[in-house]
Amino acid sequence: MVDAKRVTGFLQKQIGYFGIFSLILAAFEQIMDEEFVCPCDPIDNIAVCVLYGTIPSIGCFVLTFCFMDWSPEAEDGRRRDNSTCDKVLYSTLAAAIWLFLFFVDGRYLACALSGWKGVYARNDTLGIEKWCKPTGNETSVFESQQTTLKWISRSQIIGFIIILFVICILGCVNSTRRTTTRRNFTEMEAAEHSKMKLHGRLGERKFSFEVEEVTCL
Repeated sequence: MVDAKRVTGFLQKQIGYFGIFSLILAAFEQIMDEEFVCPCDPIDNIAVCVLYGTIPSIGCFVLTFCFMDWSPEAEDGRRRDNSTCDKVLYSTLAAAIWLFLFFVDGRYLACALSGWKGVYARNDTLGIEKWCKPTGNETSVFESQQTTLKWISRSQIIGFIIILFVICILGCVNSTRRTTTRRNFTEMEAAEHSKMKLHGRLGERKFSFEVEEVTCL
């Protein structure tokens, strides 16, 4: 039987809390994706897709900010401030991850911008399982297919732009932390070296003072 704590510890070590949370979001999006139904009504389409995009995104921000402790060992005020900044940053990125999953699917935005009434039907030619098929002649069906494909591709482009933004931010944060850690380590080494030199000088002075006392005697 697989130990859940060991699996969680392994994932935390390899990809961190943010990676684990992203995997959970991906699984959650798959579940919602299977249950998604486009109303195929211009007004309802927009309302449903806005809710699908905003509610989970806000939920991701709140959950990440409230329950993810990015700096549990922080004790002094300065590190607490940094920890709060980290929480805001990672919470925003978690919300952005959901938006990436939302847009890269393509169907949500295509549904929102389907400005015609129809039925949510299967269509293998579009590369997706279902779409809003208009109730009309073949010309209107073909035009609607092209419009749907256009918005799916644009939605995916938006999704990849969002994930590129997230990757760049994470890269900058990681680089900044490494630079800060390296600088702090260098400062600690310099302080330790100065301390050793000071102890050496004090030892030399003490030895000289003892020699002078012996000479006087």
